[in-house]
Amino acid sequence: MDEIMGEMSLEDKPGTSSGNVVLSAEIKKKYSWDINREMYHRELNLTNRIGWRGAHTSAEGFNQAFYGSRQAVEQLTELFRHDKRGTCLNFNRVGDLLCSGCHVGEIVVWDWVNQKRLHRHIPGPYGRIKGIKFLDSTAGLDIVCASEGNQVHRSVIPPSGGAVKSELLYTHDNVAQLIVVPHSRYEVLTCGSHLKHFDIRTHVSTTLLRCTNETEERHLPIFSIAHHPYAPEISIAGSDDVLRVYDKRNTSIFLAQKSPFRAGDVPFTWISSVAYNHSGSEILVGYSHADIYLFNSRDLNADYLHRYQGRWNHSAGTAQFFGPKSEFVMSANYGVYIMFWDRNTEEMIKKTISKPISWIHALEPHPWMPVLASAEAEHAIKIWAPQGGTDNGLAPVPKPSLI
Repeated sequence: MDEIMGEMSLEDKPGTSSGNVVLSAEIKKKYSWDINREMYHRELNLTNRIGWRGAHTSAEGFNQAFYGSRQAVEQLTELFRHDKRGTCLNFNRVGDLLCSGCHVGEIVVWDWVNQKRLHRHIPGPYGRIKGIKFLDSTAGLDIVCASEGNQVHRSVIPPSGGAVKSELLYTHDNVAQLIVVPHSRYEVLTCGSHLKHFDIRTHVSTTLLRCTNETEERHLPIFSIAHHPYAPEISIAGSDDVLRVYDKRNTSIFLAQKSPFRAGDVPFTWISSVAYNHSGSEILVGYSHADIYLFNSRDLNADYLHRYQGRWNHSAGTAQFFGPKSEFVMSANYGVYIMFWDRNTEEMIKKTISKPISWIHALEPHPWMPVLASAEAEHAIKIWAPQGGTDNGLAPVPKPSLI
């Protein structure tokens, strides 16, 4: 119990008492969720009573609230590792399976809880897997992946465990990222030299748009793409500092163009990643050699909402949300650090380093548990979970040497 509560232990904090569990003003200010009170309410079956002191009203309420709490982030530590190098990751919708792609073109499906490798195969003749996603399908395990050979494959693993069926869906020049349209099991989007849409039902691929720099009148490669979780809206990141938002049904004109910079204010930078929050109301934009910015997708004419600082402006990784309601922002920085910020306060609350030092290619949050998976270049695919402790890693640490 003491290990789970970490620095929230009642014996360590003044102003507490048994029964009502009243925390000091200092702790209330720092933490918006009190694990002691919530565990006390859960034992008395108060968490399922609607409107009881603002408690949660579903059976998963306690788990979801803990997932979105600062305590869960601060106590993230390495749980175990799968001895397989990875370049990209994805949990399935249920969250019991994890698929990974590696630099030699192999796809592996993990029963990550039991630390077992269920399947492994190579979908095509080309190398490094650059993007991988599960498809919700009744045909067994259904996986789409994009490879360095500019090919997008679909692999179906039958529930009987028979031979894996792989097919080439389409080719895409300089493919950089692959996503599956939310709440759709048939639509795949890839970005690279342009943005491409593929419908698995009709096996038809369509070029949605080519990103163009209006000032220099040249085509830009697209590094990242995000789809609104509910609306037919997409955001793309080209090789400049401008975020472009489109209606997917008509990409001939953009809905908005956003940049937090003014011409000449910052050194050369480009958008390395873009992501929507859980409801689509906010867009998170990560810049290479710069900070992370949060925009309001419902008011695209406004300035940015938040700015998350503290990354070294070199080899900054993709920026993503963490938590069931996107309570936190995370990013792999300098290749070996994982950093977390509070979304609202912009405060950095956690920094952890890959040990032994290895380049982090991808981060993948679990869909409903406070669990994080990381794919590393040299050592392993790691699983991170709250394991107690109070070290948030924010003490000054020298920059790691990768040579």
